[in-house]
Amino acid sequence: MSTFQAPERSLPSFRSKAGIWLFWLGLTVLYLTLIYRQVQRPIWYDELITLFIARAPGISHFFHLLYKWDLTPPALHLLARASIAIFGANRVGVRLPSILAFYLASLLSFIYAKRKLGPSYAAMPVLLLWYSPFFQYATEARPYALVLLSFSTLLLSWDSVINAPEDRRSLGGVAIGSAGLVLSQVFAVLSLLPFLVDTVTWSKPRKSAFRLWAALLLPLIGVACYVPFFGGYESLFFPVRFQASLRKAAALFWHALSGLPILILLAVSLIALLWRVRTTGIKLFAFRRIDVFLFATLLSLPFVLNFVLSLRHGAFWDRYCITTVLGFYIVLAAFLKLSWNSAWAGCLITAALSLLILSNRVSHPVYDNLTAAGPSSPSRALAEVDPALPLVAASGLTFVEMNHDEDRSVLSRLYYLTDPDASVRYAHTNLFESLDSLRRDFGLSGVVEPYSMFIRQHSRFLVLGTVGYPEDWLLDKLAADHAKISRIGSYDLPYKDTTLYTVTITP
Repeated sequence: MSTFQAPERSLPSFRSKAGIWLFWLGLTVLYLTLIYRQVQRPIWYDELITLFIARAPGISHFFHLLYKWDLTPPALHLLARASIAIFGANRVGVRLPSILAFYLASLLSFIYAKRKLGPSYAAMPVLLLWYSPFFQYATEARPYALVLLSFSTLLLSWDSVINAPEDRRSLGGVAIGSAGLVLSQVFAVLSLLPFLVDTVTWSKPRKSAFRLWAALLLPLIGVACYVPFFGGYESLFFPVRFQASLRKAAALFWHALSGLPILILLAVSLIALLWRVRTTGIKLFAFRRIDVFLFATLLSLPFVLNFVLSLRHGAFWDRYCITTVLGFYIVLAAFLKLSWNSAWAGCLITAALSLLILSNRVSHPVYDNLTAAGPSSPSRALAEVDPALPLVAASGLTFVEMNHDEDRSVLSRLYYLTDPDASVRYAHTNLFESLDSLRRDFGLSGVVEPYSMFIRQHSRFLVLGTVGYPEDWLLDKLAADHAKISRIGSYDLPYKDTTLYTVTITP
């Protein structure tokens, strides 16, 4: 059943299957171009955890490290393990599962949007996703691209089952999508809720409904693998700035709008929609009832998750609700379809979005690379500043990332300092108090040492840090202890911290 009642004034040639798939081929070229630019960025802390676990020497050790250091089900880590066995433990090898998963999720979303919105508007949710900040997860060795693929598989298969209840392939797709959500990320299981709500409202013979319920619910057996995570998550507490709140849920949609060009497009489309309502009296709500329930529930998930997490002062990041973002872009594309209802307008908006992506993600980075003087390597930048002094990373993120990027000249004098009382007092967190155990498990260089022991042995040292960052406490603690802190300068480094300080401890 079509999503919209009013017929679309279409381009006959664009409706052909060959034309549609030729258009998708063009989008594939665009995707590969974007990926080539983006995959070059350094591997950051969370991805390094994936990499360290994936290359564990044995499968039992693999699961030991997974349950100890990553509060995530094993699907992505197993795929990364297979990928690096073939392509090596490098940027492409560890990120390839996410690259492929994000591409396939985009393809399935394109097929779903074509079914609901017609061919002229089918690419809009995909292009909005590629333009958004969430496109970074296409090249991030974390499970969010896999979550998106599982959700888009479930969305397309579920819609097929609603239209053809006896279609076994579609029922299998529902089961695969549901299992993918369960096994890819702990909070992804919440994305099953819209489909459960819709299945309740779906009135079909008992046999058909039973099969759909089974395909949705049987994969929930996989939730059993979450049990070892609960103790680890409850033992952590996070800075106030990272903690969940209803404000953060609302901010997710603001971030998803991705800036002024999208806001201008939506404002112009709203004017066009109001003009159409005035002149033709079109119906504003032409979704099927189950579609309305599904997307309304999907868009409410950030508020539900933030409320639940706020009860335990847990942290929330937008990526936890990446499925809501995709649903939001489908709704925005439906709004554009309703506003213009013209294939010509759809093609023009699609072309404009493609040019916007090229301008922001391809042209600017290429121009910057051509005109930049070229930064020094991380090792060279840090090794040339007082090489005889100890170098302390104020952040656990930076300490782990430096272990991957720096050479022995820097790692031989690298430290991270711990102090549970100071961490709670100044940063309101305990995230990196177990960093020495992580260092040993993953074979990292550098020294993790108690703060009090270090300052007794070193009266002068360097600190690489960021003033006021929520997770970090060291610079605040040094200032409270009346140490002399002198800023040396900022460097072009691939870490969260780029500013180097000299610290002198006075007796």
